[in-house]
Amino acid sequence: MMGYGFMFPGIMFLMVLGLGVFYVGVVFIRRFLKDPPASEKKSGETARHSIHREIFKLARSEGGSITVSDVVLATGLSIAEAERMLNDITDGFRVRMDVTDSGIVRYVFTELE
Repeated sequence: MMGYGFMFPGIMFLMVLGLGVFYVGVVFIRRFLKDPPASEKKSGETARHSIHREIFKLARSEGGSITVSDVVLATGLSIAEAERMLNDITDGFRVRMDVTDSGIVRYVFTELE
């Protein structure tokens, strides 16, 4: 029995260390994986609306019909981001997607034609 007395402090140390690591993990998850604060959401929405406005101005200058490539060149967005933005505003009435005979996807802004 006397030979095992040294193990108790070691076990206690490991338990406290484990609880500390668990606590840090919980704090990390709560802090970094939760929804962004309202101010960050608002700034993201403002940026998105600003890009939408740029896209509408581009469509007006191009006679009401643009492609993803046009948006990439005018805004500096990636192809995926430009396509996402265009799909975001496509509603089938004000903005609709047409495919030309050669397979080019054009976004037509009917109010700006």
